[in-house]
Amino acid sequence: MAYRLSLHEIVYLFSQRQKTPFYSFIILNSKPFSFQLNKDILYLLMRKYISSKNGNWISEVKNESIINLMKFEDIQFIKNLNNKLDNDKNSYSKNQISQYLQLKEKYNGLAANEQIKKSLCLNRNEISLFTIGYEGKNIDFFLNQLITNRIRLLIDVRNNPVSRKYGFSSKQLSKFCKYINIDYMHLPELGIESALRKKLSSLSDYKNLFISYKSRLAKNYENTILEIIKEANDLNRIALTCFEADYKFCHRSIIAELIESRTLNKISIKHLV
Repeated sequence: MAYRLSLHEIVYLFSQRQKTPFYSFIILNSKPFSFQLNKDILYLLMRKYISSKNGNWISEVKNESIINLMKFEDIQFIKNLNNKLDNDKNSYSKNQISQYLQLKEKYNGLAANEQIKKSLCLNRNEISLFTIGYEGKNIDFFLNQLITNRIRLLIDVRNNPVSRKYGFSSKQLSKFCKYINIDYMHLPELGIESALRKKLSSLSDYKNLFISYKSRLAKNYENTILEIIKEANDLNRIALTCFEADYKFCHRSIIAELIESRTLNKISIKHLV
């Protein structure tokens, strides 16, 4: 039976042959989906750069200078894909797109998280606390890391959970986590005020900051640490998130160390990069 590709599926197929894909994808409702791409599509529709009619996407841009900015091999791939779609009357077989998704799932771990949560294979004896930063990542790559590591609760430990990077402000991040069946919790009291981070220029600066921070945690936020430990015991796989890519330069590593010591290493710590 003929299967009409969505724009997300077309871009997904295109991204598979790029050396460095511009978009990352998750599986949502058994199809490839990108929150970043969705935002860009809405922007292009709003600015009338593209339009949609009867399920077909039409470019309204007449200026060919945009095409001239593209790589030759990308232009050729798009032309070949367009010819394929035209020859098949804008359709692929459903098996073909399914094969792409199965390969992606097999080699990159892309999977629907609702299936992971229902899995009976989850080792109930394994209790893991992950940490993850979003620096240098787009929202879909970040969410895919949560999915592939079977995270069930994301704990945001930023003092001020606002980001100019799409998808990472608290309200957006919470909404996107809900789409993939991951709970979200914000604990601003565990964050470090931006004023204290402005003059960090050396390893010793970070070391001194974290010594002070660890003391403050132990003194004032023991109940919050115990709350995180309870969530880890209840859900098995939770993650702390903040901005920095390198956990050694982020206070989430100090929280993780404190939890590890409080539980006598019964909760294993894993830092995602």
